[in-house]
Amino acid sequence: PAAARPTPTTPPTPTPAAPAPAQAAPTPATPTPAAPVQTAAPAPTPAPAPPPAAAPARSVQTQTAALPPAASASGANRLSFDGGSAALSDGARQELDRMAASLNGNEQRLQVVAYAASQGNNTSAARRLSLSRALAVRSYLIDKGIRSTRIDVRAMGTPEAGNSGPADRVDLVLVGQ
Repeated sequence: PAAARPTPTTPPTPTPAAPAPAQAAPTPATPTPAAPVQTAAPAPTPAPAPPPAAAPARSVQTQTAALPPAASASGANRLSFDGGSAALSDGARQELDRMAASLNGNEQRLQVVAYAASQGNNTSAARRLSLSRALAVRSYLIDKGIRSTRIDVRAMGTPEAGNSGPADRVDLVLVGQ
């Protein structure tokens, strides 16, 4: 058998080395500006409003929603009603016309205190009827030009023991400021 004969190897021929590229003179490094970092800026706060012009000091009175205490009926104007009715009579209208003229000349308040006789033990019906009477008086006065904020309505229902006067009535009580 034939033996494999080694093939002569020739040494590699040296290839001339390529000359190294000439290095350029180092350039000073210029920093590249970094991209600005964007952060959420707080919302601008508006400048505070300038204080209002100083007004002269004045006393302030507070008002409550409570009604002033009922005055005695001695100084009150009284309107009579027919039993079971909330309709204003001609005499009641004349008295309300005088009251409206008086109220238009000042800033007093008016309490409309209404009563009604109860039919048996039905005090709820008496309270509703007295409210209807008081609202009829209030509406009439508003139609005559009196501001509703000057009129306090009190539906009392059946008069309590010791309350003088007829049961079917409305008392008009002027109250000072």
